[in-house]
Amino acid sequence: MSNENLKITILFGSYRIERNGLRVIKYLDSHLKERGVSTTIVDAKLEKLPLLERRYSEYAADKNLHSDDKALFERLKNISEIFKASDGFLLVAGEYNFSVQPGLKNLIDYFLPEYAFRPGALAMYSMGAFGASRGITNLRGIMGEVGMSSLPSVHYFPQVHVSLDENGKDVENRYEKQTKKFLDELIWHAKALRGARSEGTPN
Repeated sequence: MSNENLKITILFGSYRIERNGLRVIKYLDSHLKERGVSTTIVDAKLEKLPLLERRYSEYAADKNLHSDDKALFERLKNISEIFKASDGFLLVAGEYNFSVQPGLKNLIDYFLPEYAFRPGALAMYSMGAFGASRGITNLRGIMGEVGMSSLPSVHYFPQVHVSLDENGKDVENRYEKQTKKFLDELIWHAKALRGARSEGTPN
């Protein structure tokens, strides 16, 4: 079955100087596009998202926004529209102190209904040997709380600074089998839930 018109949004929340997760994004983005999937990358650092004060829905409901809030509101509105048009999410995440990167958590928290009844897949990376596996437990809980269906498969990228080059190329041909299973699962769930949403969702 064709993947035409299937839309996956990639979420990224690293604010570090050396952002090795960009290697993972380039790698997975290219593989999704090879499968005919439309992708959009939402990078919290590039969006200049400050620490959360109010959710997007609260800004949208405020008819008297201050000038400083209006610029943020427009950025959030654009992200909200991207999320609402998405059939699924791909979270590219590292691990900070056994937990979630604060920038990614902050990005997720700005929104809520946009995630409902859509799958979320996890691609975890680190410079160490464990591929940020210790950060998954908290992240899965967050995904479930906001309404994302967390996929069973996780794509790990240990020693990402060695296994992927700056252009996202798998220099050691390490990931081909894992990537196929991971993206097959994401695309299957995205299609299945898109079809189910078209018939209505629980109130």
